[in-house]
Amino acid sequence: MSRTRLVALVVVALVVAAACTTADSDPNRETDSGFIYIDSEGSHICGSMLESYPPQCGEPSLKLLDLDPDSVVALMSPTDPALAPVSWTDYTTTVEGHKGTNGLSDVVLADPVHSDQTGGFLLRVADLGITVGDPVTWPFDLTNLTDASTEMTFVNGQRMEVTLSNGSDELYRWSDGMFFTQAIEQVELAAGATLPFVVTTDPIDLPPGEYTAQAWVTATETSDVVVTWNIEITS
Repeated sequence: MSRTRLVALVVVALVVAAACTTADSDPNRETDSGFIYIDSEGSHICGSMLESYPPQCGEPSLKLLDLDPDSVVALMSPTDPALAPVSWTDYTTTVEGHKGTNGLSDVVLADPVHSDQTGGFLLRVADLGITVGDPVTWPFDLTNLTDASTEMTFVNGQRMEVTLSNGSDELYRWSDGMFFTQAIEQVELAAGATLPFVVTTDPIDLPPGEYTAQAWVTATETSDVVVTWNIEITS
């Protein structure tokens, strides 16, 4: 059985976190976790995502008054232009902001985002953290920053890769033990367009500590675009 699965759009248990004060003891500053959902009425963080296409924001929800949509990694949107113009995340993330009667303001993403810009492409990875015994979610997106469309060539069904190392020793590779379709596929990435990926893996069998992570998209044209950062596995 594969160690990975795509994150499904299903009704999930409430994940909106209780309010918590920051170091400056501001009682109106809080963090909330959930799915990001953006439609004509603005941005929200949703405790669940209702199963439909496009999906709908499930209750409870909280309006994010000034979230920058471009800051959110791996925003999904309908492939059919006739559908409502909405976007959403296939994973839960955490935001911080000032709580008011109308929602959260001064909104920032609490989860770190790491990136690399090389050869006209921008690759971003949201670091949601790794906890021993828990599944790990890797949200990616790749943006074509050039003025021309690019044909992305994938030599098999694999789309992304993540490794964890300690010094020169590679201790984890996302694709190890997996099987992918053995067919070459080309995906067109228009100028300015973004290609999102979200995968969830089984728990990573490494002890707590700090590791060096590297991530990339496996298309031939983006082989030099590699994100490198330090990541901590916690118990």
